[in-house]
Amino acid sequence: MLFFLLSEKYPLKTEHIGRAQLPIKRILPWKEEETLQDDVLYLVPGEETPMGKSNRKPGNFLFAGTSCADMPEILSEDNCAVLHEKIQAAEFTLAVMELYQRLTQWDARFLESILYRKDYREAMSLGMEVLSWKYAVIDVNMQLLYATPDYIKSVSGNPEHVPRDTVGMLLMSPEFHEAVHYHGSFYYFDKYNSENLFCRNLMLDGKYFARLVMHIGRKDSTIPLGAQEIFETFAVHLEVLIRSDTHVLNERFMDQMHRLFQSLAAGEKPDPVFTSATLKKTGWKEQDSYTVVKLVFYEGKGWKTQLEITLPYLARELENQWPHSCAVVEGSSILLIINRSLSGTDVDSHDFRQQVASFVREHVCSAGQSSRFHGLSRIPSAIREAEVALQIGQIKNPQFWLFLFDDYRLEYMLGKISEELPFSSLCHPAISQLLAYDREHGTELNETLQAYLQSHMNMTAAAERIYVHRTTFCRRMNHIRSLTGLDLDDPDTVLELMLSYRLSP
Repeated sequence: MLFFLLSEKYPLKTEHIGRAQLPIKRILPWKEEETLQDDVLYLVPGEETPMGKSNRKPGNFLFAGTSCADMPEILSEDNCAVLHEKIQAAEFTLAVMELYQRLTQWDARFLESILYRKDYREAMSLGMEVLSWKYAVIDVNMQLLYATPDYIKSVSGNPEHVPRDTVGMLLMSPEFHEAVHYHGSFYYFDKYNSENLFCRNLMLDGKYFARLVMHIGRKDSTIPLGAQEIFETFAVHLEVLIRSDTHVLNERFMDQMHRLFQSLAAGEKPDPVFTSATLKKTGWKEQDSYTVVKLVFYEGKGWKTQLEITLPYLARELENQWPHSCAVVEGSSILLIINRSLSGTDVDSHDFRQQVASFVREHVCSAGQSSRFHGLSRIPSAIREAEVALQIGQIKNPQFWLFLFDDYRLEYMLGKISEELPFSSLCHPAISQLLAYDREHGTELNETLQAYLQSHMNMTAAAERIYVHRTTFCRRMNHIRSLTGLDLDDPDTVLELMLSYRLSP
């Protein structure tokens, strides 16, 4: 790092890194008789060299002369650099000491930012002091945690998030998703903008949280090794900052409302004080009207990694599309709760359903929607409703993308009724009696009773339904009553008969 910063003022004739990460704790002038220490940077202002020291440890050397320009083999394991031109010893020593102090102070300011809980953006801006390229810290939601002014200018001046068209292209790129698993700094070519990037993934609890991205030029552009070391050190500092500053998390995708929704969705009982403070902050009320939508994404081959990056971004997009909503990622799905009271969104309208259907088609997923409900305590039940709608809807209407629980409530109820006992146990005895009578006598009494119930017990409508005269239909109904003893004026009897017909295979 020191060699790189020095090269900005004094061009280097050559540079060699034999052992990376050798620490530098002190800077001393080289003396031939001195015992070599591996944590010292030795300044060699004249023609002297440490070549006479045999069997020594690798060291750090900076030459102001040109005698070692060819890097003899004895220096092969050292970290050393040679200035292009000779300079005075005093100037040489002062320049190196100033740069070393600059680096140590730069390092210390990160620690100060963390200890004194300063605005995290201030710490993220410190990279501009030692790196001359534009850079940004982009979180998993494709939001800009920080970006240098020239970076913001290059993305149409938006200081909050990466342009939507760029995000769309990146999310379709397998290379972009594969890079999530990279450790350490790496080059990445952005083929859509024809730019080479130098990147480092920032991890939180072992999971991808954000990426430090530096634009370094056209294809195949590289940066000096010293700049890479500074970039890597900067990224490590940012990881420490993110882990220690909860404000970075809370301001983004782990704010209070998201945490409350996640807790309620898991069936937990959040602290009442936390719940009250969160609702007050967002303007939501316990007894507002809500709807839950669950979007399930298809996990094709190689899609798991893509979903890890894509879903947080899509959750934010859903919140942007429907105001006063909250979306959280759950495995390979997204849970979206919409506050109907505040948003004014009519989730029962054709327009809303078309919007959701358009979203799920575009992003290759299916969605289940709960009924409207009041009270946040009902969130687990509402999520289950959305799941039931998905399960039944995908079987009954596989050509659809959006399934409403209101459309499948009866199907669910009928399914629960027949979970344990077979139809023969659940069927009303009168229906079995009529079926047997019809088989024996060639009559149609069972069809007549079913038509009567389906026509809301209207004789005329029922007769028309099965194409018989009303008088004939009335005689059949009298025969049914006489044969079975059914009391069709009893609501419970009518309900049991209708359920039996719905359950019949």
